[in-house]
Amino acid sequence: MERKPMTKKELEEFAREATSDDEQKLWEKKKLGTDAQHVGRSHFYKAPSKLISIRVPEEVLEDLKTIADHEGLRYQTYIISLLTKHVRRKKAG
Repeated sequence: MERKPMTKKELEEFAREATSDDEQKLWEKKKLGTDAQHVGRSHFYKAPSKLISIRVPEEVLEDLKTIADHEGLRYQTYIISLLTKHVRRKKAG
């Protein structure tokens, strides 16, 4: 089944929902990750990070990169924010 591309409005809403939590705001304001003192684990996480490898359809990855760029973020940071937000919502109920 072919995936329908998101409209600009849908992309903006998707990005807004994924980047509205407190940690993401700190990344956007460059309070995290801009110098050596921020190297390592964010104080928002209780567990250390783990390097993983996943296969992502090329079209999805390109969409993620486009949205991340629109938000002024690196795509890996954007993906982590999406995963974190999704997991928090699922755990909350």
